[in-house]
Formats: sequence, C-alpha cells, structure tokens
Amino acid sequence: MRVERMSWNPEERLEDIRPEFGERLRPRVDARAFMLKDTRDRWRGALMTRDEDGAPMVRLNDPDGRPRLLGLLAPDGSIKFRLTDSSGVARINLELAPDGAPHVMVFGPDGHVRVQLRLTPENAPLVEIRDGERARFFTLEGARTP
Repeated sequence: MRVERMSWNPEERLEDIRPEFGERLRPRVDARAFMLKDTRDRWRGALMTRDEDGAPMVRLNDPDGRPRLLGLLAPDGSIKFRLTDSSGVARINLELAPDGAPHVMVFGPDGHVRVQLRLTPENAPLVEIRDGERARFFTLEGARTP
C-alpha cells in the first residue's frame, strides 16, 4: 500500500483520532516499520522497532540514504540519540539512563570521543576532555543539584 499524502484536520476532536477516548472507531494502520520516502522515492527515514527486542527506533537519512539521526528507546528505559556527519561518523551521542542521568558525548572526525558531559553519583557536573590518549576531568567540588 502506498500513501501519497496524509493530512490531519486540526479541528478534529481527540475522540475522533483516539478511539479509546470516544465511541467512533477510525481506521488504523499497524506495522513494525513505517518508511519515509521523499518525492524522488529515496529512503529518508523510518519509525520502526528493533528486531531482537521490539524497542522503538527512529532514523532520519540524508538524500543519499545515509543515517544522520538515530534514536532508540531501549527496553531498560534508557533513551539514546546519535547524530552523524555526512560521512557517517558519529559526532554527538545524547543519552538518558533509566534513572534519568544524562550523558553527552562529542566525537572528533575520527570517531574518537573528545568530550563527555555527565553527572557524578552525587549529581555534580563532570566534564571529560580527551586529546588522543590523554584525558582531563573537570568538576565543581561540592556542586550538586537539589
């Protein structure tokens, strides 16, 4: 089945869109993956589930079909986003652990971690800066979020 155009009327009521909240039943489509194609029929993205565990994923591609944004909501509750450059090298990872702890990683063009931002177990900010094999750690003593 090919859908050329899909529209939503902002004046539709929530009851009309979400049957569990109303009496009207609307048609629905269930799938393990929805593929997004552009006007030239190129694969530009997807909303899908991972085969091994059913975890929901999102993927956005550049015009050549290379992934530029990947997102995953893992079964353990963590959420991860990866942004890649035009050559396919991961440049930024954003993560939230199941307990909500944030973690940001910035990569150089060679794919190696250059900067990491996270919180210590005491909730103090921690910055790690890497240059090859060397690493420097910075934190604010006693800094904590309430």
